[in-house]
Amino acid sequence: DNTDCEYWVYSGTASGSKAYSDSGSLGNSTSYTIAGHPLDGSTVYVTLYYRALSGGVWSSLVLEYDTSDDSGGISDIVINELLAKNDSQIPPGYGEEDWIELKNNEDVAVDLTGWCLQDSGDEWCFPGGSLSTIGANGYLLLIASGDGVDSTDTQYLHTNFKLSKGGEYVGLFSPGSSAAVDEYDPFPALDDNQSYGLDSTGTEVIFTTPTPGAENQDPDVDDISDLRFAPDQIITTTTSRRADVFAINGDQVPYSLTVNDDSLGWLSAMTAADQDGFTSDEVEFDIDDSGLLPGSYQATVTVNSAGYTPASIDLNFIIPQAGNDFSVWQEVDLKLDGFALGIDDDEERIFHSIGAGYATPQNYSAVVTYNELDGYEVSFNAGAVVQSGGVVDLGTISYADTSNNIQLFKNSSLVASYDLVHTNLPLVTLNAGVIVDEPDMPGTIQVASGIHGESTEFLNMGVEFRGSTSQNYPKKSYAVELTETSDIASSDGLDYSFLGMRNDDDWILDASYRDTSFVRNLVSLTLWNDMQGFAYTDQNGDSKGQPSLKGNLVEVILNNQYQGIHVLEEKVDRKLLDLEKGQESVLYKAVSNNATMYFPDNVQTDFEQKYPNPNDMDNWVPLEDLVEFIHNSSDADFADDIDDWVNIDNIVDFWLLTVVTGSTDTLKKNYYVFRNATGKFHFSPWDFDATFGMRWDGDFASWSATYWSQDRNRLISRLFSLDETGFSAKIKSRWSELRQDLFTVGSLVSRFQVHSEELAPIQGDNSNAFQRNKTRWPGSGGAGVNRPELGELVWLSEWIEDRLDWLDNRVSQLPD
Repeated sequence: DNTDCEYWVYSGTASGSKAYSDSGSLGNSTSYTIAGHPLDGSTVYVTLYYRALSGGVWSSLVLEYDTSDDSGGISDIVINELLAKNDSQIPPGYGEEDWIELKNNEDVAVDLTGWCLQDSGDEWCFPGGSLSTIGANGYLLLIASGDGVDSTDTQYLHTNFKLSKGGEYVGLFSPGSSAAVDEYDPFPALDDNQSYGLDSTGTEVIFTTPTPGAENQDPDVDDISDLRFAPDQIITTTTSRRADVFAINGDQVPYSLTVNDDSLGWLSAMTAADQDGFTSDEVEFDIDDSGLLPGSYQATVTVNSAGYTPASIDLNFIIPQAGNDFSVWQEVDLKLDGFALGIDDDEERIFHSIGAGYATPQNYSAVVTYNELDGYEVSFNAGAVVQSGGVVDLGTISYADTSNNIQLFKNSSLVASYDLVHTNLPLVTLNAGVIVDEPDMPGTIQVASGIHGESTEFLNMGVEFRGSTSQNYPKKSYAVELTETSDIASSDGLDYSFLGMRNDDDWILDASYRDTSFVRNLVSLTLWNDMQGFAYTDQNGDSKGQPSLKGNLVEVILNNQYQGIHVLEEKVDRKLLDLEKGQESVLYKAVSNNATMYFPDNVQTDFEQKYPNPNDMDNWVPLEDLVEFIHNSSDADFADDIDDWVNIDNIVDFWLLTVVTGSTDTLKKNYYVFRNATGKFHFSPWDFDATFGMRWDGDFASWSATYWSQDRNRLISRLFSLDETGFSAKIKSRWSELRQDLFTVGSLVSRFQVHSEELAPIQGDNSNAFQRNKTRWPGSGGAGVNRPELGELVWLSEWIEDRLDWLDNRVSQLPD
């Protein structure tokens, strides 16, 4: 107020504490600095009382500062440079090792203890000590050797991962943050001894002269031009392809070609011209598939020239599995705007996953690419041939449009004419010779989604049928494990992120054959994710993990035959829940109808140990001890100590999720129980398809008959039976809270409504995924049960309203 004032100030790491205090007077516009608090992740509170020097009423101001945010607000740490293929002793003594260089753009040193680096599949965190500190405006070099804590290097820290010369994701994360402080997503394919990083403007560039531990040297801008391949991407099943290579400014540029991995004996790249760099130069790729197992094969070829930014082209080809009839369309590898298409040979349809906005008709044109080297040509609607790289104009289309068709010619003879189907859902294409219950069988998978802007190459996988009762239905569910190579028996898993979900190698394609809404499980688990927000809190009170899996509705094509709607889902495991590695963390899956915690002697038959891997170590003691305590402790001991064994708030929410969805079997089986390093057990839901008025067999379940019984699980039963636990009061309080938002008719129905609009995006039109699935599987609904109304929004809305009214009455009768 433009007045000098007197003040009294105190600060501390707890509200109301006086770890630091001072008083005095300040003139107008004078600044005051409070020092002496380490930026150690604690929360600092500052309270200032002030009044005019002439006296009067004291005013106050309270500030709260969370120093866990990027180590006290210091976030200007960047990944300054990295090198993924070191062949020239850069720095001396590390000729075979990758490295990552960090730069501190702040004027103070930063202790990076607890900060983490991630690549596409692994995470490594700074362990502490002098090597974990980066100086003011300094550089910190890390050796990406894969040695991690096993390194004996006293000069540099070593990460537990290496870098891919072909390019991959690399991110830097501050403690407790899920958002990267800096990242390359991804860095591009690099030649030997090329580094990648930031120039003086902060732009990501390739450096031909790496500078580890020093300022990056900007490339000579005047001499830099881009090299290009055309078309941008090649996918083929033939043994030879060609692509043009040129300099974007039209220069004649001598160039060389490299393959991303020298061990790729199946691929060679050579020039079909004289390497002078004319715009019309062709590069020929020869593929030798002799001796290769069936599966997907990928490589990157890079064109290099001194003073020019390199260009890369990806090659991918498939050797079909035995017994898998390979479609001629897959050999042609037709794409629209780079998006892979799904081929249904049975109905002579080509599926196109298109972007958002086509619920109303829109004009559509796309770049067409395909393999024209073997005499193939493509036309649309019996019109003129469209060359690969050309543009097709399909006029006005929508998700319901089926008026377009595509013709395929070889050597001017018509091979096929298929209808073009536009879908808003992602497409999942599976190729596998044979699929059984166990074991995994080899195959390939491809995912394309216009709405998500994603189109993958064919990836290697092991695939098997999933489920028990559901395997009796004609429409199957699948468990998929991605692998790095086609030899799935000895290959490592391949982590991959589909459709905005987690980065992992294990995936589920749930057929939802009984559920004519297709999404009871998905709705239930997303509801749980919203209820919980995180899996657990760690020893520091920080939120960790994802409460349960996520999923997306997709349309599946298996061996060029349409399979209808599935839900592509994540799997619940240690990584999803973000459990720390070590014996303190455990994860078990309830698999038996007797997994009710009533049978201490049968724990190992009623549950499956998921973490630690039972092949590495049996660790049943934590769960056996829990069930023993729940079953045999005295009432007094149970009431006094149960809060030390389980997270009560988690159990409250799990019980409420079970009763609001009317889950018929969750408390007997179909749930996960896990313990983190804090020592407390938590529940995580799984397989909530028998919910919202549907039984396990697809038949009707009354809103009043499913399920309230407190005796279905021994833990729940004892918590309810003893007033000393306060469980009933917690249930009433939490129920009242949830009834304000998540547990309302409108909120619950809207979750089904969103997915209903995905399945039928155009009101009143039958050309949609829902109708296609119904035509493919007319008996959907269960074992001899056909209850289509159980999937209708009006029916679901009435059931939910009746269920909530009934539960309001039941909850109100619980003791306070």
